[in-house]
Amino acid sequence: MADAASGICLGVYKALYAYASTGDDEVDMEEDQLVLLLERSDDDWAKVRVKSASQDLEGPEGLVPAAYIEKVRVMIAISHP
Repeated sequence: MADAASGICLGVYKALYAYASTGDDEVDMEEDQLVLLLERSDDDWAKVRVKSASQDLEGPEGLVPAAYIEKVRVMIAISHP
């Protein structure tokens, strides 16, 4: 399990749905917004850092429903000269 304080990211995820936080330990996110998974303590909730529109990795952190996010698959194209 990742320690959110250490800054370790377990993966890049995309919000499937918008979520409005209902508690102090939760965070808002918009549909299709990228989030960094920091911790997955159970099947229901995930601790994430919401990615802002800038290139900065800093953003609000908190819990979101785990069913509201999916892992982003990254494809790398390599061209040969």
